[in-house]
Amino acid sequence: MLVDTHVHLNARQFMEDRDEVIQRAFDAGVTRMVVVGFDEETIRLAMEITEQYEDIYAAVGWHPVDAIDYKDEHLEWIEELSKHPKVVAIGEMGLDYHWDTSPKDVQAEVFRKQIR
Repeated sequence: MLVDTHVHLNARQFMEDRDEVIQRAFDAGVTRMVVVGFDEETIRLAMEITEQYEDIYAAVGWHPVDAIDYKDEHLEWIEELSKHPKVVAIGEMGLDYHWDTSPKDVQAEVFRKQIR
């Protein structure tokens, strides 16, 4: 059994041929995939994709690069989504100082809220 635990089928570059990309993965022997939602747009798309495919699941969380855009209602939303039977993980979250788009203290605060 091959499980791809981190795919971004919800990325814009897959809008036109997402179904074909998914079918190629299944044809190559992948049996399940976890699409990762990391901000409002990609979480919504991840959930839509999980509803369309039996063997695709979701991970939902707030990426540290986008921590500057985080609001407390996002945490409530992620908590609610965590109860969905197709949500199998909380993430992508953590600290990411490479891109320098969100201040370190903001990233740390958002990370702490999510792991609590």
